[in-house]
Amino acid sequence: MEEVGSDFVNLSWEKPDDGGGRLLGYYIEKREAGSENWTRVNMQPVKTLSYNIVNLVEDCSYYFRVIAANAAGEGTPSTESSKIVVKDPKGELSAVRL
Repeated sequence: MEEVGSDFVNLSWEKPDDGGGRLLGYYIEKREAGSENWTRVNMQPVKTLSYNIVNLVEDCSYYFRVIAANAAGEGTPSTESSKIVVKDPKGELSAVRL
């Protein structure tokens, strides 16, 4: 299960159709609600289908998207997630899936 906490979001996603090219990994981007600017979360491609994003601001809302990368470069970003509010779930975990 993916989690949303007081300062983190654990995202997971499904592998896209790679068109036959070997995937090097994924880049994750975040955007704060109300902003149009996307910020890259990881500088090296993630090889798994999940990633824990830390150091987020509690009670702020974010959107996330994933970009697959292979030897030819980066693909088109995924559809952005629904708005996710970062907050202490008080024992209730929320699922976040792209």
